[in-house]
Amino acid sequence: EVNNVIFKQQGINHLSEVPLASQVRMHRGLQFTRAALDDDIKRLHATGNFADVAAEAVPVEGDSNKVDVIFTVTARPRIGSIQFSGNAKFPSHELGRELVISEGAILNDIALRESISKLRKFYRDRGYRDAVIPPPAIVPDKDGNVTVTIKIEEHLRLKVHDVKFAGATVFSQWDLRHSIATRFSYLNYLPFINDYLNHGLLDRPELERKLSEAGFEYNSQQNQFR
Repeated sequence: EVNNVIFKQQGINHLSEVPLASQVRMHRGLQFTRAALDDDIKRLHATGNFADVAAEAVPVEGDSNKVDVIFTVTARPRIGSIQFSGNAKFPSHELGRELVISEGAILNDIALRESISKLRKFYRDRGYRDAVIPPPAIVPDKDGNVTVTIKIEEHLRLKVHDVKFAGATVFSQWDLRHSIATRFSYLNYLPFINDYLNHGLLDRPELERKLSEAGFEYNSQQNQFR
């Protein structure tokens, strides 16, 4: 039988024992089993708050039918600061609103994964499907906390705002534009609409193919069509 449930916290970050006790099913008066203890260890790990969890059952002196269950836990470090790098399209304060982690809080594994997932969705929903957000860098600081740096590879695509043909005399600019059928659009000049419609994105392979079909020859040394 369980006589007592005790939590020993190691490291510099300690959590309140009330939420700790609520995360395990082991309690005083319960019939002790090793399987139940193992399940509680898994539950504590699953919270994402702990770097290490261990437990033992210690016989109560003078009563061989009872044990004290002792959990020894080490909380993850706290977040000292959150930084973004590589973001050009959206400012850091706007991206920060997507995060479920925060400075001063325990670096929770689950919250960190959810934050990165929300950032990826943020870019996808705005049409930037080539954006890559790898797992963040986590670096300890001098105060025992960590700095979380989220690197964003936006892979922004160039947009075609206009197509001009230098030296064209036989055909008009309009005819030449029509012949290559680029995705040029006057909607390119409407930034907010264009962010969602993605009009005018430069498709370089398609542009080169259209130019070739229109009779232009590619000069590899000068990297241009003539």
